[in-house]
Amino acid sequence: MTPLLMRVVQTPTLPRHQARTPEFATRLRAQPRERRLSSEDRASIEALLTEYAWLIDHDRSHELQQLCTSDAVIIAPPARKARRTRHQTTNVRIKDDGPDAATATSTVVLHVLKHGRRDTFVDMVGEFHDELVRTAAGWRFSRRRFVHIADA
Repeated sequence: MTPLLMRVVQTPTLPRHQARTPEFATRLRAQPRERRLSSEDRASIEALLTEYAWLIDHDRSHELQQLCTSDAVIIAPPARKARRTRHQTTNVRIKDDGPDAATATSTVVLHVLKHGRRDTFVDMVGEFHDELVRTAAGWRFSRRRFVHIADA
């Protein structure tokens, strides 16, 4: 087995006397800082994505509105009746979009049980592009759009 080669590049640090100057401190404070969601927020958003898939897979799509804001827009293929499905959600990327807003993308693979058999087939692969807002009830979808892999 070939060993993994990795190059580590260290960022140069300023000498102490430069780091303590008022000019350096002012420049450092003036730099915009990237917003970061807390680990609790990320876990809540991932749970929201999982709950969406679970509700569909367990024939409870009538409960999906609980996961959305009152003015949410959902753009997704219509659910088909009389199918047993499992939505596999992977590659979740979540970005902070403001104090109470976030965006997320996730890959979804739809597995469908073959009629009268015990095996499944992949029916669809694509991505969800989500806009989320924090409400009093927790994180909710304000917009959710499915993009098929062929259209990405």
